[in-house]
Amino acid sequence: AGQACMGVEQRLGAYLLGRASGDDGGLRWYQAYRRLRPEELSADTGYMAGAAGIGAALLHLDAVERAGARRLVLLPDNPFPAFAPQRGREQGD
Repeated sequence: AGQACMGVEQRLGAYLLGRASGDDGGLRWYQAYRRLRPEELSADTGYMAGAAGIGAALLHLDAVERAGARRLVLLPDNPFPAFAPQRGREQGD
């Protein structure tokens, strides 16, 4: 199941990168977040519906592709800070 999931994750990552608009200031993803006004596009920056969440997902995908699954991005309100893996160590070591 892991390899099948990786294929899906890689396709989604490529799709996200293909949907990005970019310039010298970086990448952004425009969306019609307000369904009542679909002509109103915005490039949000938040984690739930914006560039921060997309960037975190792409960082996770990159980490899995390079060195195997590990948590890369921990949020400030992480409810399990004692369980954050240390760099270079696997959980449970």
